[in-house]
Amino acid sequence: MELPHQDGVARQLETLADRCRDEIAALKQQPEQGEPTVKDEIRFYTSQLRAFDRALGYWLLDARPVHTPGGAWLIPSGSHGGAVQHHCEKQGHLWICGPTCEAQSFHWHTALMTAMEAATEPLDQDGAFFAPMAETDDDPFLPDATCYPPDPEAPAPAPRRSTLGARVAAAQARQAARPDPRR
Repeated sequence: MELPHQDGVARQLETLADRCRDEIAALKQQPEQGEPTVKDEIRFYTSQLRAFDRALGYWLLDARPVHTPGGAWLIPSGSHGGAVQHHCEKQGHLWICGPTCEAQSFHWHTALMTAMEAATEPLDQDGAFFAPMAETDDDPFLPDATCYPPDPEAPAPAPRRSTLGARVAAAQARQAARPDPRR
């Protein structure tokens, strides 16, 4: 995963935070349920919301992770003035911080990595940037006519060369028409 455009990460962090807000609002309207309780779920989404908001704040302050050759990311500490680099890597489908991180649950480092990953997914899956190419002719050619009327003062166009396929076919026909010198 490359470092995506900074606006894409900020947008993704805002989107993820908005999803948490929507979940919290929906849970506040819901009657009590079994396990986990509504109160537990609200606490969970509030924790995630804080992590996404904090990650957005640090991202806007130019806290940028650095990719290591081993595939992990080093993220500057927000609380220790950049003195500590936290090692964050993906294990399975979760982002996990290394032993230098004091947080024990989902926090802004992992929230940032989640948003960065989500910001790069549209580049790979959405098709907006890497849309499949339209089918192309195996033997491309330039059209004979233009969409503009010809300019009478313009020089005559150079004679058009035949397409590659036509030249290959002509060469194969000439080769086939020659007598075999080995006979």
